[in-house]
Amino acid sequence: MKYKNIVIKGIFALCLMFTFSWINAQEMGINFNESLFHAEDVDKLGRTKTTWVRGFFEFFQYYEDQSSLTDVDDQLEDFLNLKNAGYKTILNIKWNFHNQSYPDTTSAEIVAYNEFLQRVLDRVWEKIDIIVVGNEPFIESMNDLERNTRLAPFYQFMCNRVQEYKTGKADIPIYFGAFNRLYDFYRDTEGVLQMLNFVKETPWIEGIDLHIHHKNNNDIVSMYSYADARIRDDQKILMTEFSLVFWWQDHTRDLIPSEFASKYNYSADMLVHQYIFYALNERRPKEEWDDFLSGCPWFEDRKHYLWEVYELLTQYESFNIATYSYQISWGPNFDGNTMPWLLNNLIAATTIEDDPETGENQFNYAFIDDFHKIQEVETGENNPTLPPDPTKIFMEFNFDENLTDASPENVIFNLTKGTETYTDGKFGKALNFNNTAYVTLQDALINAGAENSTLGVWVKMDQSTDVANAGMTILHQKDPAGGTPPGRIMMEILNGDMPASFESGIRAQSFDVINPETWYHIAVVHDAEKGMKSIYVNGELKGIADFGTEQSLGPFVLGAFKTEERAFLYGSIDELFWTREVLCPNQIKSIMSKGITQSFDDQLTAVTAVAQPSDFNLFFPNPTSSSIRFSSKVVEKQGQFRLFDLNGRAMTALQPVQSGLINLDYLTKGMYFIKVFTEEKAWSECLILAN
Repeated sequence: MKYKNIVIKGIFALCLMFTFSWINAQEMGINFNESLFHAEDVDKLGRTKTTWVRGFFEFFQYYEDQSSLTDVDDQLEDFLNLKNAGYKTILNIKWNFHNQSYPDTTSAEIVAYNEFLQRVLDRVWEKIDIIVVGNEPFIESMNDLERNTRLAPFYQFMCNRVQEYKTGKADIPIYFGAFNRLYDFYRDTEGVLQMLNFVKETPWIEGIDLHIHHKNNNDIVSMYSYADARIRDDQKILMTEFSLVFWWQDHTRDLIPSEFASKYNYSADMLVHQYIFYALNERRPKEEWDDFLSGCPWFEDRKHYLWEVYELLTQYESFNIATYSYQISWGPNFDGNTMPWLLNNLIAATTIEDDPETGENQFNYAFIDDFHKIQEVETGENNPTLPPDPTKIFMEFNFDENLTDASPENVIFNLTKGTETYTDGKFGKALNFNNTAYVTLQDALINAGAENSTLGVWVKMDQSTDVANAGMTILHQKDPAGGTPPGRIMMEILNGDMPASFESGIRAQSFDVINPETWYHIAVVHDAEKGMKSIYVNGELKGIADFGTEQSLGPFVLGAFKTEERAFLYGSIDELFWTREVLCPNQIKSIMSKGITQSFDDQLTAVTAVAQPSDFNLFFPNPTSSSIRFSSKVVEKQGQFRLFDLNGRAMTALQPVQSGLINLDYLTKGMYFIKVFTEEKAWSECLILAN
């Protein structure tokens, strides 16, 4: 108990260093695509509570009818007026070369295009907040030859012309994009690599735009991390289009839900695409449409898709803004081969009747709730990174010429195969492996299928997995007595030199190769609340997967497969830690740079290094076990408050400050921020919930 009390005081003191800090936002807005006319109805747009609006400008459409560029009745005028209405806007410039070759950069044709581009920039500059050179260049090209040889010179030419125009004018950020399907078709293609290199080497390009239409969330992680690794650290990423359209498409030939068919008197043999066709031709009441989608498990299971995506994106420092489909126009046709874009939208005006009371278009099922939630969340790069909780660590090995565990658990690894040797490490010395295995004497250190945890370690391979044509194991759990449920591979390097973690038949892995003779930091994060496992390499998210809930309680093997007979690690590890806490990327990066001793042990003495706290405390007691009261000075200000987790995600609704007891026993133990808002100011203070 004495140890724990000292730790809590240390954390509390560190929290005070971050009191009154501001939390900036990484944001999600809405996407009009080419339908800029939606900007005319700002009251309807206001129902989304968005700040950001994105659309694209059809260059050739206006080039062929240049008088429309200055037509005040044109939809472009509506879009440009959004800034005066208080919105922030992103405009992509679209050149569609589906049916023609890209012009040479010395041709009369490109000179004419540039002359018109200058007129376009005159029209839109200072009326937008971000400009993206391109819409979907790699899709809007005739063939692979065009993509890989002629696309890059054209778009580099246009980027340079926009930068020349910008000189001496308002500082509108210039992005290039958008890249499509970097998780499969266009990954590592010549044209993609040329443009990523151009972006990275061009100091005035703010960043890139990604369009990620996909089936599963790991496609987002794969594509985003691939692109993020190939731009500068100071550049940002937009994601102005994203959807599960390929997932929806896999299910349009499914039967409609049987209960839904019975309730609304549809044939039990009706298929999903047949019902959508019917709804397109005779729009359905909202209750019926919602019952249809909620009854389809393939949709119901993904109804929190927007929140899932937002949580993924905010783990990256480079993430700036994402925009999601607002509303789509659609004709009467739909069949089993149709790409179901209409299922994506926030507003489902094509399939749902207008509100019978207000006459307004109505929201699609489910998505708008999480979209509104995202608008209220504050997070970002200025959110303070608090240290990990030293009370939750149960494995801490520095490997400085010994196998001593510095955590309170005092875990013992017993050498069962090979020789205990050390070499130069990332911090001091490292434990070296060559046909070597160690096994913990303790069982049941953690149930990874039911508990939050973060496992991290520095790893350097002496050789590629190609040498033995086999993967390498870093930490593997043995099967318990009786053999079931089987032990998990907590951390491994797959054949092909890709870090991974495997359990219950599901693998989370990086698709980026790590190289021999190079130190890499690998971390595996189990989030029990979300049922998700994430793998990080050098602090960057590289893969996600579900994880099982089997309660395997066997001991752990270090450096080999659980049988201690194969999949040996050939290389070294340093700074191994395991904690019962979901660490965020910034916390992982902090441990990487500071080392585990400073990150965990040194928090015990942090109190002496911190100045006395301000007399103006927002609430008390702190730490607390279950409840708080606001101080009289805060109550007098008659403000509102909200509670956030360490990632800046709102845990409560905005509510009035009150003098009574605020019950918090429904929250898990840990650290939070309470933010108080008044008409004159906002304050933020760290809260510790402890046992």
